[in-house]
Amino acid sequence: MIKRLVPLIIIFSLLLSLAACKESGGREADTTRRNASELENIEFKAVVKEKYSGSILVKVIESPVDFSDLAYVLSEKASVKKDGEKIDFDGIKIGDELIIKHHGYIAESYPVQLVGEKEIIVLSASTDTTA
Repeated sequence: MIKRLVPLIIIFSLLLSLAACKESGGREADTTRRNASELENIEFKAVVKEKYSGSILVKVIESPVDFSDLAYVLSEKASVKKDGEKIDFDGIKIGDELIIKHHGYIAESYPVQLVGEKEIIVLSASTDTTA
């Protein structure tokens, strides 16, 4: 009887272990999906660190959600305003402080990439010409 009971106990223990792992992993995946959907519409303050053709790299300095310290902001579908006037994306300079209102997909890489519609407001112009 004990010889039959030991393998059953081992199998039962393994099944419980697998069930516990799957349950925990499922919760993490659900949390990631929930956070990503919450971030589809986000507004945050940032400073331009680097500028490329068609994108900028910003350092997030104030955000209601802790999603990343750096973000690539793509120029496509971006509306940029400075002093209430619409300007070109190319008018953004390294060191500029921005408010970014993002409505779209966030690629969960590092740094994150903001893909989709964006409203960018230039708060203060760069004073550092060597950056």
